[in-house]
Amino acid sequence: MSSSSTISSTPPSKADDFRSEAVPADAGAVLRLVTETSVFSNAEIAIAEELVLEHLNRGAEASGYYFLFSDGPDGLEGYTCFGPIPGTVRRWELYWIAVDPRRGRSGLGRRLQRASEEIGRAHV
Repeated sequence: MSSSSTISSTPPSKADDFRSEAVPADAGAVLRLVTETSVFSNAEIAIAEELVLEHLNRGAEASGYYFLFSDGPDGLEGYTCFGPIPGTVRRWELYWIAVDPRRGRSGLGRRLQRASEEIGRAHV
């Protein structure tokens, strides 16, 4: 068996399915996505965008906000925002999860949640 066909004994991370690095366009994409879900209030929608901007300006460690993004052919299809809970030891919280309504019932939300949980567990 050649080395290129060797199967790793380590299963791939669920987080590998998603992008974790935020880019400036993500602020507007998150704003669009959470608006289209018709679930969040105007104040919540503004906060969702603010958290992306804070992450971009300060980074994950300093801001406390980590993200996973699911990109599709038409742009952002889903995302999560999560991070350590201030004042606690080894506790993380899922702050935001949103999936494009056109992707509803596809399992994307569940996969994003599980991948976010995996990252949180790896940091504790």
